[in-house]
Amino acid sequence: MTPLVLAREAACLSEEMVKLARAQAWDMLVETERRRATLLAGLSLDGLPYTAKPELIELLKRIQQCDSDVRNHVEPWMASVKALLAGLQASAKAE
Repeated sequence: MTPLVLAREAACLSEEMVKLARAQAWDMLVETERRRATLLAGLSLDGLPYTAKPELIELLKRIQQCDSDVRNHVEPWMASVKALLAGLQASAKAE
């Protein structure tokens, strides 16, 4: 696959990750992130034509924005899980 094809697919997966985070579909979010990471790991800029660079930059910006959106949904959930675990740990110590 060409770098642009990989980046386009990664951007689509990033947009899917935002939808999954909004729906709190955590298992699917993790699986989609794994798929995206695999795509991005194969991304090489070797041989990328100069004319393709603006599109690649825009795709990478979209991916970054999606990551930010996902974090906005995941971080509050992580904070509540952290508080729950801390409460469980405290009650286990009290026993």
